[in-house]
Order: sequence, then C-alpha cells, then structure tokens
Amino acid sequence: MRLYDEKRKPFNFNHIIIFTDITNKNIKIKIEVLNIHIFLSFYELYSNFDKIFLGYDENELSDPLDMEQYYTKENIIKYSVIGIELRIKK
Repeated sequence: MRLYDEKRKPFNFNHIIIFTDITNKNIKIKIEVLNIHIFLSFYELYSNFDKIFLGYDENELSDPLDMEQYYTKENIIKYSVIGIELRIKK
C-alpha cells in the first residue's frame, strides 16, 4: 500500500521491482507486480480487501489511519493510493 505518486505511476503488471535493504545495500530482493489496485483513499482500499491480504496478522487490528504515519492526509488526497500485489521473483 503506497501513494499513487509519480514514483508508482509507472508500475504495471509483470513490472519487476528491486528492493534494497537500507542498512545493507548488498541485500536485495526482486519482486514481480502481479496486480495493482488504485483507490481514492486508504479507507476505500481497506474496505475492498481483508486484513490478511493487506499484510496484517490475524490478531492485528487493521485501520486505514495506520497509513497516516507514512503519508500526510494532503498527499493522500493529492495522489490517491495504490495497493500492489507482489510476488518474490527468484
């Protein structure tokens, strides 16, 4: 779950993303985009998927307000949001 900002607009099906560990630049993971879901808000995104699908554990409370620790309300309104389905690529 991210903002649908300029960095994420190029994402498409089968897009490959390389994540690098910020504490050790030698650790990388290759991810394939399986699907993207664009919504106006995290409230809308959360209402369309169960919490396990969104990455929460069964015993965790899922709340769209959780995303405000990463993104401002203004940026959420400005960019909208994206849910990205991923698979680790070997």
